Amino acid sequence: MNIKTHALIITLVFDMFGKTFRLDFKWMVLILKTEKPTVHKRIFLAFSDLAILAVLKNQTLIGYGINKYFMEKVGDTASLSTVYSTLATVEREGLIKCVRNRSGRAYSLTDEGRKIVDDMDNLVEESKRFIDKLLT
Repeated sequence: MNIKTHALIITLVFDMFGKTFRLDFKWMVLILKTEKPTVHKRIFLAFSDLAILAVLKNQTLIGYGINKYFMEKVGDTASLSTVYSTLATVEREGLIKCVRNRSGRAYSLTDEGRKIVDDMDNLVEESKRFIDKLLT
């Protein structure tokens, strides 16, 4: 998100008791400019559960480590809160499990999650076919 700061100055001039008074009020105005999400971000948000499962295929990671992995691989993806929210959802679905360690809550695949990851190539092909149908 892009944030710009602008100064807003309002001057009040008035007469009182035969004298002219001038008061200057200065406010800082923050203008938030929202940017359109990138294609990567939109894809990540749509498939964040599958992306997290894929990352956990061969490793156990904490939420920050998962987000860092995405940042290194594809750049800006999603907020850390989105990653943790998706982790909670996937954990409730029984696809990952969480254990506490010195670094925090570490996540790894369950047997059900591993089945989905092992079938990931088929899911990718099915997604490609679906997108092709939409675009043709």
